[in-house]
Amino acid sequence: MRRRLSLLAIAVVALAAFSSRSPALAGGPELIANGLLAQGAGGTPLGWRYQSYFPNTGAEDHSWQVDASGIGTLKIVHTQMSDSRWVQEFSVSPRTWYHVSGWVRGEMIGPPNAIGAHLSSAQNGYSSDDVRGTADWRQVGFWMKTGAEQKSLELECRLGSFSAASMGTAYFTAISVSEGAPPPSSDHVYGGNMWDAPDQRRVLTWLLGVIGGFGAVLLLWRLIAPASGRIPR
Repeated sequence: MRRRLSLLAIAVVALAAFSSRSPALAGGPELIANGLLAQGAGGTPLGWRYQSYFPNTGAEDHSWQVDASGIGTLKIVHTQMSDSRWVQEFSVSPRTWYHVSGWVRGEMIGPPNAIGAHLSSAQNGYSSDDVRGTADWRQVGFWMKTGAEQKSLELECRLGSFSAASMGTAYFTAISVSEGAPPPSSDHVYGGNMWDAPDQRRVLTWLLGVIGGFGAVLLLWRLIAPASGRIPR
């Protein structure tokens, strides 16, 4: 019952976010298909597929579940050290900011030095915080700017990583990706440069303005000052 209420609360928050995004942050249309995981058939959620780096070893299992309230979850179980994920691929625009977010829950994910349940971008190597041990639902995410030639994004709901396989059980729901303005200065921001951060951009703009103003005053003084008062050449 507690898990059902938690999922229902997550759904309410997610639906509110999907329908009224802040224009200052992620204001574009939702790119993830079936982000609440309510649709699907034959044991597979619409728009998603499962991948593993260690297939057919008996070390893992995966499933898609829909709660009585109609909210779905992606599930990954590693009974041995493994690395696997649920994946969705979609189109994006080059040199564009996107915000990735979702809700993650874990059961006995370890060992401590492993990478737990997280969201990641396969092409770029960007990722959210990971959930380890046993933890209730937690929202994770990151900001990313696509590359100069990037036209697609493969988002992963992942347990484990290339060099840090893990054991345990992970759940994912309310997955979202949308286009947004450059993010505020914070952790988990990938792919941008100094001009993308608002704080740094303001400082650099101010410095360039001061330098440009000083240069203009100096040039004007050289043009109008009498020859005796000019800087010797």
